[in-house]
Amino acid sequence: TGSDKALAIIEQWFADRLAEGTPTRNVNTVAPFLTLAHLYEKTRNPVWRPYLQAWAEWVMHEMPRTEEGGLQHIVYNSVNHQQMWDDTLMMSVLPLAKIGLV
Repeated sequence: TGSDKALAIIEQWFADRLAEGTPTRNVNTVAPFLTLAHLYEKTRNPVWRPYLQAWAEWVMHEMPRTEEGGLQHIVYNSVNHQQMWDDTLMMSVLPLAKIGLV
């Protein structure tokens, strides 16, 4: 929106959530990092960069894979063994791509 108020709300939300400690890593918890990458792109606040780097590294190198090398749809209550869902791509690859650009 270009609103400074909206930007402040988003920044505070991430500051509050990350102050609580980073969540367990899974498909669902990767998704907010798309917004964080956009926030970093706009503000260049260096506090966000280590989080972006760590989560991108996890997706690239540690996120469970299917036998064919796809990103397994692991969530907090289910590993969904050998399953790759279409929303796995949206929730993990979009943040990963944006992080790679910023």
